[in-house]
Amino acid sequence: NPAKTAFFETDFKFATIYRNQWQTVSTNGYNTSLFTAETQLFKSKRYRHSFGLGVGFMRDVAGTLNFGQRQILMSLSYNKQLSKRNNHFISLGLQLSNNYWSYDATHADFGQEQSDWEGLYLSNLSYNDMSAGIHWQIEPTDMQTLSAGAAIFHINTPSLSFLNEDNIYQIELKSRYLAYINYLFPTSDATSIKLHTQTNLQNDNYEVLA
Repeated sequence: NPAKTAFFETDFKFATIYRNQWQTVSTNGYNTSLFTAETQLFKSKRYRHSFGLGVGFMRDVAGTLNFGQRQILMSLSYNKQLSKRNNHFISLGLQLSNNYWSYDATHADFGQEQSDWEGLYLSNLSYNDMSAGIHWQIEPTDMQTLSAGAAIFHINTPSLSFLNEDNIYQIELKSRYLAYINYLFPTSDATSIKLHTQTNLQNDNYEVLA
């Protein structure tokens, strides 16, 4: 959820992920790397609010063709403290990204002859994407947290297709809707339980997690 950008008590947050898998299936395997950085800006105790800024880079490529995407993103958020006790918050967020998809056509088995061209006109494409969200959180006690949020991804429904550069064959990336509720509560002095439910909707597809 873009609204959770810099939604923490510290000033900075950095995260990195690297995953390598299926080396025995393909020479290059499947490789995913991610780096993100977030920080709070213009934090004010008087107005009990802050702004959040986040940047990220993701690379996800697979196989001999190095097929996959590279993504650069930036997130902005506004976090508002709703109570003097510093236990009730609401946050709004916006995320902008540039996505670049490509594959190495020189190593492809298809497209070498007109008979196996398969209609692929492009070997790379790029598009800009936009997402937004809202997050609400309250802490009734030091050991309890209740939160809920919603977000919409691909607001601008970008078009992407390797088939043709004309709009006739373009495929739209439909908007995806996310909603969730979390409840963290203690079961003893040393343990807690977190309940989580989440729903994703996109076009005619849906996912429910509990």
